[in-house]
Amino acid sequence: AWLPLGVDAVVMQEYCRQKGDEVLIAYSPKPGENIRKRGEEFKKGALVLDAGTQLTPPAVGLLATFGNSSVEVYRKPAVSILTIGDELLTPGARCRGGMIYDSNTYTLAAALKGMGIAEISLNQLKDDRRKLRTSLEKELDNSDVILTVGGVSVGELDLVKEILSNLGVEQIFWKAAIKPGKPVMFGRYVPSKHAKKSGKPDPKQRAKLVFGLPGNPVAALLAFQQLVKPALHKMTGLKEPRMIILPARLAAPRNKKAGRLEWVRGVVRFKDGKIMVWPTGGQSSHMLGGLAEANCLIQLPASQTHFEEGQEVMVELLNWNE
Repeated sequence: AWLPLGVDAVVMQEYCRQKGDEVLIAYSPKPGENIRKRGEEFKKGALVLDAGTQLTPPAVGLLATFGNSSVEVYRKPAVSILTIGDELLTPGARCRGGMIYDSNTYTLAAALKGMGIAEISLNQLKDDRRKLRTSLEKELDNSDVILTVGGVSVGELDLVKEILSNLGVEQIFWKAAIKPGKPVMFGRYVPSKHAKKSGKPDPKQRAKLVFGLPGNPVAALLAFQQLVKPALHKMTGLKEPRMIILPARLAAPRNKKAGRLEWVRGVVRFKDGKIMVWPTGGQSSHMLGGLAEANCLIQLPASQTHFEEGQEVMVELLNWNE
């Protein structure tokens, strides 16, 4: 509300008492007390929210404060997940010898939904060259990002890299010096370079991203966390990386082989005035239990092999909902 002329302070009602036609104030207010000045937070012409700012509840409220009923935002990418393997069963089916339940489809779909991505295509495929090619060709047409799971290593039935190459996907890299997640592949597909004869290429259409993730569940999810998620954030215009990395002290010694950056699943807590981190049980790349328990990833540098109890390490806090 506007202040009457001559008023330079406002006293909260709980410090006032009415006596007849008078109001008694319990203390002497200072000039400017409880007065919100025009332009106090933002001056005329000042930037309120920069492009690339995530529209969190406070940001939405700030836009409403300035009377904005709508703003332009980045479109969320459409993502396809293709999980590949003759040995995979849909959860709920009767488990047969030599078969395992597919967890990767649901793990990655949940991770995408946690980021607010709703346009997700799920494909569970066998190791069949013709059907794989048909599905990959369809998803390259329909989605902005393609995630294949399995089929990118060196086995006889690891067909994905070859098929993608034949479809015109440019491979940027294959294999990364990380553990878990070494047999990961990344490529680009530019539709304008591979337009069908029946249609004209759209020169404005941007390249589509293709990630070939390992089949082991922990390796697939951590490759998503470290490689796919940052790419999706960039595609949606996010200007700052969302990861929080901080120092902590190891609660137990640990050894590793040299040559790869290792992501150890851990639980970080504040104890006795220090930030401590404990590796979880089940650190193999097929063991989701340790990752389900973890609230952080412990970064163990590629060059080091031994880490003492109490040694400072860097931990990345896990947040599956952004």
